[in-house]
Amino acid sequence: MRRLRSSVLLCAAVISLTFGISRDVVAQPQFEFIAEETIIEYNWNGFGSGQVPLFIFQNAGITTEILSWSMSISHDPDLLLVDEIEQGQYTASLNGGAGPEFWDAQVLVEGAVIGSINCTFGCAWSTFETPEEVVLILYETAPLVLAQDLDGELTTLIFEPLGSPPVGNFVNASGADFAGIGVGGLITLQMEPTDLTPFIRGDVNVNGVVEPLADAIFLLCALICFYPMPCQKAADVNDDSGVNIADPIYLLYYGFIGGPPPPPPFPDCGVDPTAGTVLDCIDPPLGTCN
Repeated sequence: MRRLRSSVLLCAAVISLTFGISRDVVAQPQFEFIAEETIIEYNWNGFGSGQVPLFIFQNAGITTEILSWSMSISHDPDLLLVDEIEQGQYTASLNGGAGPEFWDAQVLVEGAVIGSINCTFGCAWSTFETPEEVVLILYETAPLVLAQDLDGELTTLIFEPLGSPPVGNFVNASGADFAGIGVGGLITLQMEPTDLTPFIRGDVNVNGVVEPLADAIFLLCALICFYPMPCQKAADVNDDSGVNIADPIYLLYYGFIGGPPPPPPFPDCGVDPTAGTVLDCIDPPLGTCN
């Protein structure tokens, strides 16, 4: 992504939407500013990221030559933050792949402000007769809010003026300025897919409590004699995504030599915070897990 300095208030609001031409905004809606509805996943600790594409589309059925545009989009800073802003596929392809003549993107706490002068003189004009991807924004999730949130959250990106002075959502087309209409922007925040069967790590015999000697013996028998394990996740005492001789040793060290306790969920019942593990629980543990 080409980042410029603060660029003098987005190059004076994209040169007053290019050369100060027609500062009287045409009232009728001609252009849609579209934020694609997106699902962003986060892990047990609330960390996640996802890219949201932004489009511009001329919805009046008339093809006009686009000189420049400015875009301003807000988000809920309690749930998201902007990590990176890139030129969309269409923007990067302008002028034979050289990109727009001017581009600036600024990250704000509550959103992002972007400006582009696509073409001035001696280059190919651009159009938005179909929805064109002009921007890609990479968002990160807010871990303090989303940690251990199994239910997820819904939030919406909103096209609205941001910055000081405010930068609005406009397109300069054929020498006139058109206000853009914001469309979409729904973001679904959800935890990464994981086995949500509750268990207690170390409770290998699934009786609802960790008994280091009894559980270690049960696990050794299962490993040596190939007995079935009701909950492989509980048997993964050291949480390394595998079950082997290191797990009963870990449990005995914890119970009798003062070694570290098993990682969560322990000592209480809970779901596995380690995403992507291939281990499963055939039968949920008894007692405290129900």
